[in-house]
Amino acid sequence: MPARHPTNAYSVLAKRQDTALYLLIALAKSNPGKLDYASPGVGSSPHIIMEVFCSMAGIELNHIPFKTSGLNEVIAGHVALSFEATTIAVPYIKAGRVSALAVAGAKRKHAHFPFVLKETSCRKSSS
Repeated sequence: MPARHPTNAYSVLAKRQDTALYLLIALAKSNPGKLDYASPGVGSSPHIIMEVFCSMAGIELNHIPFKTSGLNEVIAGHVALSFEATTIAVPYIKAGRVSALAVAGAKRKHAHFPFVLKETSCRKSSS
């Protein structure tokens, strides 16, 4: 089951360096709680989406709340990742300042991200 977005909008998992989602998950599993992610605060949509992603992937990340979008902190290299609204992330992705690793939303495809995996399962394996 895909991560459900609390609204009808889309969010993008953004990272400073281009990498594959499975590599990010492997890195997080080998370093529990050591990768930081940004959100615009506790209980915000990006925070909740990231927590759902972490739960599905079986990883533990360190939440760093900010008063606004954490994308600038990702770009500066202060945090590893952030889920961001597409309206915020797309210009930075197109400019090559961050990479899109995943999309969370009501539908599996988004017009701005045809290159993001069509189907991603990040659920914990039962074995």
